[in-house]
Amino acid sequence: MLRIETQAEELSRQKKKKIIRKSLKASKHPTPSLLSILSQLFFFSNQTVYSHRWNHTEQYEIAPVPLVIAGPSGSGKSTLLKRLMNEFQEFFGFSISHTTRQPRNGEQHGRG
Repeated sequence: MLRIETQAEELSRQKKKKIIRKSLKASKHPTPSLLSILSQLFFFSNQTVYSHRWNHTEQYEIAPVPLVIAGPSGSGKSTLLKRLMNEFQEFFGFSISHTTRQPRNGEQHGRG
């Protein structure tokens, strides 16, 4: 749920920050843990919270969309695939095709 800070709350927060900073500067030995706690309580902006949410939320990749290239034997499917894979390596990969024809000389079952 988004909470919008009113102007009065913003002024109150700004006054608290000034008082805390002034007292920390006056202190001879401010402890690091105190500084850390105070910064977490008073100095986080909405942008920091949103950035934290974005950075700590799992991002999901969209699955690649399959491209089916079909055509009769000798129509240039392999030529097209080779060209696409050479020119757009980051987008295309090789998969085994299925055919009802008899294996050609030198072809092995399950290999391209």
